[in-house]
Amino acid sequence: MNPQSLINPTVDLFLYDLRDGLGQETRRTDLTRRQFWRKFDPELDAQLKQLAEVNPLTEQTKLEVSGEISLALRKKLEELAGMENAEIDFVGLDRQNFAATESDSHPDGYYCALQLGDTYALQVSVSDAAKRPIERLKELKKLAVSQINHHSDSTELDDKKQGTLGQTWLVWGELASSSQNLRKVAGECFKQLTPNPNWKPDFSATGSLAGATVFEYWRTPANWLQPWDNFSREHYHIIICLFPFSELPTDEQGQKMAALYFDFTKLFSYRHKILWAYWNSRQLKTELKNRALKINETVASIEAIDSPNLNLTDLQKALTKSLPYLSAYAGDLNRLDGHSHTLEITLKNYQKCLQKIETNANIYLGLMKDFAQTAEERYWQQLEMERASLKSVLTQLANLAVPIRSAIEIEQTKAVRELNLTAAIASTGIALSAVTATVIAAGQPPPKNTAFTNSPAFLWGVAPIALAMLTLVTLRLFPR
Repeated sequence: MNPQSLINPTVDLFLYDLRDGLGQETRRTDLTRRQFWRKFDPELDAQLKQLAEVNPLTEQTKLEVSGEISLALRKKLEELAGMENAEIDFVGLDRQNFAATESDSHPDGYYCALQLGDTYALQVSVSDAAKRPIERLKELKKLAVSQINHHSDSTELDDKKQGTLGQTWLVWGELASSSQNLRKVAGECFKQLTPNPNWKPDFSATGSLAGATVFEYWRTPANWLQPWDNFSREHYHIIICLFPFSELPTDEQGQKMAALYFDFTKLFSYRHKILWAYWNSRQLKTELKNRALKINETVASIEAIDSPNLNLTDLQKALTKSLPYLSAYAGDLNRLDGHSHTLEITLKNYQKCLQKIETNANIYLGLMKDFAQTAEERYWQQLEMERASLKSVLTQLANLAVPIRSAIEIEQTKAVRELNLTAAIASTGIALSAVTATVIAAGQPPPKNTAFTNSPAFLWGVAPIALAMLTLVTLRLFPR
């Protein structure tokens, strides 16, 4: 018996797309829906490809115009949108079997579309109900990929068909002989599925699932700052479940796995969403650090202003210059808080789902618990510390704003007091002049041929104003 064979080899792909995000426009959600369903519907995919070929530089814009696709497909998308419900955890959207062929060697397969809250999930399953060489897994994977690419020219997903949140490969089968070495078989399975022959799996951590031994390979790119499309392609997640050789019918193994598919769909969804949230936090952290440098420069310029000779104009310029940086910083910080909250909630959901799966008999997924521990200690706790540090920049500026506001209030109070004093003295002088002029006018007229400016009436009328001006100058020269 060939030691490198499997009975009932099966390849499953779990692919995830973010349906909508917080504050996302309806038009953008419609675009996301089209991009998801093009993986499922070859006719829709063909129309969207034609649009891209007409003008690839404006593909995103053209896809947002509903009139660009046929009326029949537009109605179908509207029906699918009516089936969705973001308020509940699970909605079954569609399920189809692969088209039948006359070939006896053609494997069975189906693909199933689900909505999990704000996430789309697509499962493609391909199985061969016979004993096959392990090399058969490469053919099964290619067939699964072709159902999404809608062509058979590639063994990997096209760029436009990648999951915007990620994807997981699940491979399982039964050993064809009791003499086969589990780790060696798992390594051979990995070779048939990996997109990069230089990747070497470390199968030191294992688990058990319904009698099968579980191996997992998880590759995380070292560069978290690269664009998500590149990051998602380099991030690779595969799980291999190998059942021991048994005389029992192979249908029993399939029933065991089928009973776990839905829980796996949710578990992998949470996993990829955790990584997506953390990746977003890395981008925002970089932006925040750059903006923090600008804010610190503003703080330094404000502190450099000489307090005894405070210049409100210079202060106003410094504060005005900081407003765009401060506003952008606060916005990015709020978005970072949102991703931290998403990571925290999704991690809890992952842990609950994993616990639920393990409550079944003979299931232990310690290797998947390792991911939960990594996500909590390396991702979420680190993100929380970074948030506290980044928020301190706003605290620093807020603390600086207190003395600045006090200084401005003092300067404004001084200006108002001087204005009131000037007005009071001037009005007093004018009033006294009016009274004096009235009194003088009621007395004897000035001598004949005497100039008015030399007349007693004029001199008595000007005297109060001069006295008021003298008082103002004295108060300014000798303030209390």
